Amino acid sequence: MAILCWIVTILPMAIISVTTGDNTLDFQYSSSGSKPCVHVILDALLTLNLQNEQQTQTLSLANATVSSGTCKADKTELSIALHKAHMVHFLFSKHAKDSVSSSFKVVYKRQGTTNLIFESEPSVLFEAKEAYHCKSLDSILLHDDSGKNVGTLFISNVIFHVFDFLNGNLTGKVKKCSIDNTNSTLQPENLTPNEDLTDEIANFVLKNEKGKTCVRLSGEIDIKYQYEKSNGNLTSVKLTVPKTAIVSGYCDDKKSYLVLRYTEGGASRGVAFYLSHVGTSTKLENIETILKLDSAKFPSAKHTNAVVRSYGKIGEQLGSGNSYYGCQHEKQFVGRDFILETRHLQLQASVSNLQEDFSLDRTSCPEDDVKMTATQTFSLKDGNQTCVLLSGALRFSIPYTSRQNSTEQQLVNVPFSSNIDVSGDCNSTKRQEITLNFYNNWKIRFDFESTSDTKIIGYKVDNISATYQENPLIFYNIKKTLKSRPITVSSKSFGTPLKASATGYFQCDGTLEITLGEVTLEVKNLRFQAFHKTTSGEFSGEVSTCNALSKTQHRTAIFVIVGVVIVASIVLVIAVVIFAQKKRRQSSYKQMD
Repeated sequence: MAILCWIVTILPMAIISVTTGDNTLDFQYSSSGSKPCVHVILDALLTLNLQNEQQTQTLSLANATVSSGTCKADKTELSIALHKAHMVHFLFSKHAKDSVSSSFKVVYKRQGTTNLIFESEPSVLFEAKEAYHCKSLDSILLHDDSGKNVGTLFISNVIFHVFDFLNGNLTGKVKKCSIDNTNSTLQPENLTPNEDLTDEIANFVLKNEKGKTCVRLSGEIDIKYQYEKSNGNLTSVKLTVPKTAIVSGYCDDKKSYLVLRYTEGGASRGVAFYLSHVGTSTKLENIETILKLDSAKFPSAKHTNAVVRSYGKIGEQLGSGNSYYGCQHEKQFVGRDFILETRHLQLQASVSNLQEDFSLDRTSCPEDDVKMTATQTFSLKDGNQTCVLLSGALRFSIPYTSRQNSTEQQLVNVPFSSNIDVSGDCNSTKRQEITLNFYNNWKIRFDFESTSDTKIIGYKVDNISATYQENPLIFYNIKKTLKSRPITVSSKSFGTPLKASATGYFQCDGTLEITLGEVTLEVKNLRFQAFHKTTSGEFSGEVSTCNALSKTQHRTAIFVIVGVVIVASIVLVIAVVIFAQKKRRQSSYKQMD
């Protein structure tokens, strides 16, 4: 690779600026002679997001030149000048045990007003006798004193060599960065089957240099981060990216970088999404977390107040053409030291301008295949006694009007959760009920009626009703309207008789489909018992099952049997005809002989 060098000697200091091919930058500084005390090689891109400005400011380092520096035993600085006299300072400090931390400072020149100064948190990277190498793309978070003006220095293919650097020789001991190692001992956790109706849905928009929207992201974002404690044990902590997180980043026709940052208790946090574009297709290549291990959130951390970085190589296709990536349910992205969890995720990036909302077409995720939950039991109490028991896994299929003005079905589980509120009435000897309350305004109620005053001594399910609300956090692609009102559906007619003896309970191993108006309710492994009080909280007594065919099933079975008989008769008639024709032909052949 050809290298073009400019050497400017101003005794007693020497400054060397080197520009290499493939957009890689090479900066060196020496206070005397030709032996640099600091050598920086990297690919770099600087973006600034200023308060009250819609677009992202992008500053190129391509034609930057070294302007000054400092060479001391415990401190080294290299300063480069950009276009319009903006400055970037690389700061290196030596600490105890020869550890070296790096930080960055940007001076943004403004005409007619004071300059803006952006600084990053110092981060310990290597030892003084090591060269530091890092291939992966890294986001250096910058901010001014107000915290309202932010910047991001995107760097990759980095080589730092300071303090013991001799004659430009980069051989010797090398420290590779932590984010180049994406091997993780973490495994995806079991997904929580609950829908989440929290109001903490965040919306983030990144605009490019022209003020056009190039990346849009919405949803809930949690980070489960694993760190080492001072005693050597590993533990984890959960962090939530707030709605107030500040957006920064960069967009062009080949890549988009979206960075979300916030401060919690004085400690900075950040998460970066690195996207690539090929034609109209977008891929989420990597996710990076940048976290300060403050003692409040990371108690007993081995490296308290250190800024740590962790990487996750994702490689997930987000969509192509004019479509967005949507994953309504919990999704997990696993990194080296973190699991990033999202709910109600919507993400769209474009090399051109995005519209004011996500497009109509959606690329979905496998997690949105709503499987039924495990069976759970709900108890209605009367004092210290259980008076009604209901067990099963329940799932609704609810029609709704989509953003494309078509009718779609949304599958919704009654969540597998100990937080479901159970209410009802079991004081009457004629009618009893149990109601499950969930998702704020959702509920399902089973009404039981005693049949002991008839020829059949026992009880039955007389009515099932459900109330739901078309919340956009559940009906992911619903056509946006005014706040919907609760909708109630019910049914008194069931294909399978839901009844039990007076001293027993009902059980159905399998899945029942119950029609509640336009809504279909699926119930797997249904069991219920009413008109019976017990302190054990267990089903007891005689079991009534659904194994006997219902009237509907009888009719269906009869239709199937009749159909089989008709088909068999037709086949038999055809076979007899063919056989008879064969016989005739054979007889005619014999006569001719």
